[in-house]
Amino acid sequence: MSVHEEELEELKKRFIISEDEERAMLKDILTRIMSYAKVFKNGYVHIEKRNLSKRLKILLAVMARYVAGLLDESISKEISLDEIVAITGASKKEASARLSEFIKEGLITRTEKGKYRATSLHAAEELLDILERKEKRDGDKG
Repeated sequence: MSVHEEELEELKKRFIISEDEERAMLKDILTRIMSYAKVFKNGYVHIEKRNLSKRLKILLAVMARYVAGLLDESISKEISLDEIVAITGASKKEASARLSEFIKEGLITRTEKGKYRATSLHAAEELLDILERKEKRDGDKG
């Protein structure tokens, strides 16, 4: 193997996320998300933090379902608009508007009419960063 091929192989190892790295990322996300939401075996998302805005609850419901689906094949990674409305208390109109915003931001995708899922684990990390910053700000006020 030439020096260039070795360099390329080394760069490839650093660029392509291995299964071990993906599992570590998932473990970190799971550890962080559990204080905000939990998911029942039937896929229902329970929001633990009731003081979140409806906007954040909607995004959290989508992200929690996605993470649960990665962990357990019997749980769909997708969540329906009706489920989001039931979980968050948002109206269908409000939930649809927020979901459209999240699609434009690249955090979620619409898989079919009325069904949504997170785009990636990185999107879940972004949400958790937002939630943790909000919690820190709210804690600094009190």
